[in-house]
Amino acid sequence: MQEFLQTMNILIAPDKFKGTLSAREVSKIIAEQLKPLNANITCLPMADGGEGTAEALSSMLGMSVRTIPATDSLMHPIEGGASYYVNHTTRTVAIDSSAVLGLSLIDPSASSPLSRTSFPLGKFLLDIIEAENPQLIYIGIGGTSTVDGGEGFLKALGYDEEGSQTHLTTLPPIIGLSDVAVPLVAPQGSPSSLTFAPQKGTTLAELPILSTQLHDFQARFPHIDTPFAGAGGGLGFALAVAGAKITLGADYLIHLADLPSLAPDIIITGEGSLDAQTSLGKVVGQLTRYGNNNHIPVIAIGGRIMPDFDAAGIAAAFSTQLYAPQGCLNYHTARARLIAAAGSVAQWIAARL
Repeated sequence: MQEFLQTMNILIAPDKFKGTLSAREVSKIIAEQLKPLNANITCLPMADGGEGTAEALSSMLGMSVRTIPATDSLMHPIEGGASYYVNHTTRTVAIDSSAVLGLSLIDPSASSPLSRTSFPLGKFLLDIIEAENPQLIYIGIGGTSTVDGGEGFLKALGYDEEGSQTHLTTLPPIIGLSDVAVPLVAPQGSPSSLTFAPQKGTTLAELPILSTQLHDFQARFPHIDTPFAGAGGGLGFALAVAGAKITLGADYLIHLADLPSLAPDIIITGEGSLDAQTSLGKVVGQLTRYGNNNHIPVIAIGGRIMPDFDAAGIAAAFSTQLYAPQGCLNYHTARARLIAAAGSVAQWIAARL
């Protein structure tokens, strides 16, 4: 068995555990616990188009981090500025929308989504273009605190109230990476950008107001048709208006990583919550699909495993119970529990060889 383990390729490719551990930290912790197996271990921090997408791209594309002044969705200066990633040789830039529009940057209980704007992302983008003169820009769309359909973003680029695109700033090629495939608006009961609005603090009384605003905004651009329009509170729609190509983030990163060249015998992945959304474009779901199509067993680790999680196609699933009723656990507790779960994964692998 020991000889077989030494030739086994184990790919560790998790997403972040939101609110506790980054994808890079999760990868490192799991790898440490698998060392006794003496297998060939490759760490590949992943993302799905939400927070951490730019960092995941930076690992794959050899980028370095830079930080510049920026404001949040309430137009308040961000302490310490906002970061992006750049490869000066290839003139490629990677940005997370959440770097300036993230919910963690504001107190959601102290403001309504109606008072927030995606304008700072447009300004952030223009400042980066001026500083770097990139030939290609990646934008992770998810993880925003806004639900303005990206109207603020477009205003920063020169959009006027009449809906004219003729005044928009000319941008380099942009690839938008989405964490969900939902429309900007949809019939009541169907998924759309408003599905995620309550998570951003939207009240029941505010939902009809937002719905009307988004319907009116969409009507100004009747030719825009993208399945990712509702991502990032409608930022996917605005990026499409600005000429961006938009695709599912998890799929794009899996393709970019060139998994066949890594020849994994086992894939270990994970995310903060294994639930009904896992199979809808999230990293765990897409890697499970890849593994099943290529006869590679997939092991999933979740910060929690919800009753609605569909474990079909997954060889084994482990929970770290990172989330308490009052919210995320602190870093040290989260780390300790992930160490324990990763140790159980190592035992599971060893017992089946």
